[in-house]
Amino acid sequence: YDVAEVRIEACDEHDNLLCFYNDPVSFEVEGPIELIGPSVAALQGGMGGTYLKTTGESGIGVLRIRSMQAKPVELTFTIEDR
Repeated sequence: YDVAEVRIEACDEHDNLLCFYNDPVSFEVEGPIELIGPSVAALQGGMGGTYLKTTGESGIGVLRIRSMQAKPVELTFTIEDR
């Protein structure tokens, strides 16, 4: 399987880093990927992340990132079985 590190930053509408944003964010996955990092992480200095791994199957994987103070974000990954 493959592993990917996903790093996130909390930014305002002008793309400025919100370095005092320390609220927790949650991560959910769907498709042929699994979380191996934390499913909930408190941002430090407005930054944080998690780790994903493939399951050995091909398809579309989705990572959803949610926070109480921001709109949900959805990232899509195309996984190819080689």
